[in-house]
Amino acid sequence: MLLADDAAQSIHAMGLDPVGPVGTLEGAIGLAETQRLDGALLDVRLRRGQRVYPVVEILWRRRIPFCFMTAYSDHQIEHMPAAAVLRKPLSQPALRQAVQALLDR
Repeated sequence: MLLADDAAQSIHAMGLDPVGPVGTLEGAIGLAETQRLDGALLDVRLRRGQRVYPVVEILWRRRIPFCFMTAYSDHQIEHMPAAAVLRKPLSQPALRQAVQALLDR
């Protein structure tokens, strides 16, 4: 969650209003289903070993672009329509570039 909080602060510093972060699949699903979102940054692995893939299905259905953030190699992300895959540790320039790419879609 520390990295997610840092990312949210960076997004806020860009003049944007971040929604989240949330660390559970249930919380992420709730946001994906109910919030007006221009894009989403998704950590692949959540608390309790959960994966974020059910959220991807919701975002895809709502046509909300997303990027993955991960430190792990996961073959499943290669088959999903992410705008980008950011590798941890995140650099600030890479994060800003990914956020801008989501907004430009």
